[in-house]
Amino acid sequence: MAGLRETSELSLRDQAARLRAGAIEQRAGLRIQLPDRRTRPGGNMPRARSRQPLCASSNDRPPSKSVAYCRSDKVIERNMTATWRYIGSLASFDTERKQGKSREEIQARSIEGWTPWLPLDNWKRVLEPGIVVPNPCDPTQHLHLYTFVAGHRGAVVRFAHHRADDGADHFWFPARPSEPGAFAVPHPSLEGHWRLPNEPNDDRPWPAPDSSWGERSAFVDALGRVESMAETIVYRGKSTCRLCGEHNGHRAYRLREWEWPEGYRHYLVDHMVRPTPAFEAFVGLMDTRRP
Repeated sequence: MAGLRETSELSLRDQAARLRAGAIEQRAGLRIQLPDRRTRPGGNMPRARSRQPLCASSNDRPPSKSVAYCRSDKVIERNMTATWRYIGSLASFDTERKQGKSREEIQARSIEGWTPWLPLDNWKRVLEPGIVVPNPCDPTQHLHLYTFVAGHRGAVVRFAHHRADDGADHFWFPARPSEPGAFAVPHPSLEGHWRLPNEPNDDRPWPAPDSSWGERSAFVDALGRVESMAETIVYRGKSTCRLCGEHNGHRAYRLREWEWPEGYRHYLVDHMVRPTPAFEAFVGLMDTRRP
């Protein structure tokens, strides 16, 4: 009976969460994804192996009215998603709990009048391309972030989130281009992320051989040098080559707005695939900028 009651209560909570998600979708005009209750907000994102220095929290910003707050049915202007600003950081909920702080004390903390942990399961991931922002701990590095929406005091807040190695949660808000600290953000660019076989609704490309390309050897050498500059992202599970079926790695490289799998070289060398013109130009540019 206890197990049945627990399952029933979880089902009711999930139903309530879906109702809240539907209301946010209608008001924001966004498609959102409900989080897995077995993970923390943002916990389903791949974790980067980073050696970035610890960065101090910046929670002492004075409260101000943010354009990320949407206090009417015109929730979020679509053109505002191209410009964002960094608003600061808070120690993570888990970190604060380990330090002995109560839930009430943690939920009393805020950034610019917004409390991310009220309630804790309030985050809903937006099913749109993420954003690429400078790492606040090291501005020479870049972060690929999902964006979320959350209800807050009758309004809807849109934000981006990153958990740093020191346990601090960093946040960004959409901003007007004229706002102090606002900057334009690109969406992530993916190379070598192929569609799955027998998936007609998957709009990603399929690897196509091109044996006539004469710059292959030089490009592969340049790619190796650029990969030595890139951040390594570890994913769960292994990738399988779409053309021959062999296991093809479980990591990816990120540099600026680009991400490509470690097995991408296999397609270039063994299957004679040619990179897209944009990625070819990017690798050439980054190779000339090596230290």
